[in-house]
Amino acid sequence: MKDPPSSASHREARRRSHSSRPYADSSSSKGEGPSSRRSRSERKGSPRRAKSASKTPPGPDEANVHAPWLELLPKGKTYNAVEHRLHYEILAYLSYMEQTPKERQTREAVMAEIRRVVHERFRNAEVNVFGSTATGLSLPTSDIDIVLMIPHIQDVRQALFQLSAKFKTSGLTSNVFVNHRAPVPIIILTLREEYGPISVDIGINNPAGMEGLDVMKGYLKRMPALRPLILVIKGFLRQRKLNDASKGGLGSYPLACLCIHFLQTNPGKRPQEYIDKPFETESLGFLLTDFMFYYGFEFPHATSCISVYHGKLIPKPEPSDMLCVRCPRNPENNISKSIHKAEAFLRIFKEAYATILQLNLADQNMLGQIVAVNQKFLDERALMSGTRDVVQQLPALNSAHPPLNGSGSHTYPCPPSNHQPQPHPLPRRPSSSGTHHHGGLRTVRVKTGAGAGAGRPHALPAKPNPSGSRS
Repeated sequence: MKDPPSSASHREARRRSHSSRPYADSSSSKGEGPSSRRSRSERKGSPRRAKSASKTPPGPDEANVHAPWLELLPKGKTYNAVEHRLHYEILAYLSYMEQTPKERQTREAVMAEIRRVVHERFRNAEVNVFGSTATGLSLPTSDIDIVLMIPHIQDVRQALFQLSAKFKTSGLTSNVFVNHRAPVPIIILTLREEYGPISVDIGINNPAGMEGLDVMKGYLKRMPALRPLILVIKGFLRQRKLNDASKGGLGSYPLACLCIHFLQTNPGKRPQEYIDKPFETESLGFLLTDFMFYYGFEFPHATSCISVYHGKLIPKPEPSDMLCVRCPRNPENNISKSIHKAEAFLRIFKEAYATILQLNLADQNMLGQIVAVNQKFLDERALMSGTRDVVQQLPALNSAHPPLNGSGSHTYPCPPSNHQPQPHPLPRRPSSSGTHHHGGLRTVRVKTGAGAGAGRPHALPAKPNPSGSRS
């Protein structure tokens, strides 16, 4: 059956979703044009081709098969739509990813020891925590980012090596490395096993990280949906080994800006209360679905930059495949330069949307098909918590526990278990090109993984259904 008539944007979505070229070759057609006449078998056996294939963006770790947060779902609750259950699974995921009391005590003990070592060498040093630990956006095994403000320091690198010698004899670390060649030199501490898989990065007299702290806290305060969205997407990227900017992934700061931009612009045209009151309207499932659709199919990465400062997309000086996210405090600075091939990177959101689209209420594990953890993660948390069952230390999903500043517990209000959300119908966005949709559906080929159906066509909605309900 032929595809129904489609607008230019829909044709582009089909072209992108059908693309399955390796990460390293997504912006180049070398060896694929008319001048290359080798057969498919010859290309398959070519060493050059094999080398390129090894650079395909990493998919989900096959060992990531656990979704322990399902134990925190309300018992006996019924759900009236896929997005309704997905909302509650997100709440359970957030509760599971909160630090247990023992994990918080461990981190506090680590910080106390770091302060002791630093002040032993530099008495007047000011020890500041920034990044996800300071904003409350850290996962249980996230690194700790620290900047030391030390007056009258002439040679930062020399000071880092002096501190390194102190940390090596502190009994806190198993390894200490001074990255003195980096643009911003830092000490990287690997803690001993009993403290868990936590790494600590320490810089000196570099206030850049601290400057964005108040900005991020402001957005988190004004946007209740922001923290849940960031934490789910962080886990999504972490599972695919795409959360480390130094290894070609996306760091926490630019990821937060992607989420802020999404909530600022509301590309799915949801009711504003879905964003302003996500817990009361039980809208987190809708927002996650819209996020995957927007960045997988609609976001014009080649021609536009994300500007949280302006609250909209701004044009690039010239088209490129590099992801462009402007710093909220310094809009001239692109904080996502680690993503050189955005089209290949954004493909993971397209695949996640295809997965969500195939969910139904018979599925007892929805979020776990997108975000999961492996046995190593479970073992590391058990070690930090001093128990084999972390879930036993966590509060029930519907019970309120006091929020803490920065990292720690957060309250996720839930309606009574018999509450059923009311759908908010919205008209389908009209097509500017007169596109005709057959039943509101269009056919695009989505390759959801290596060898997954060889580009089997899936019927994808032109937009995620704004009226809300899939059973």
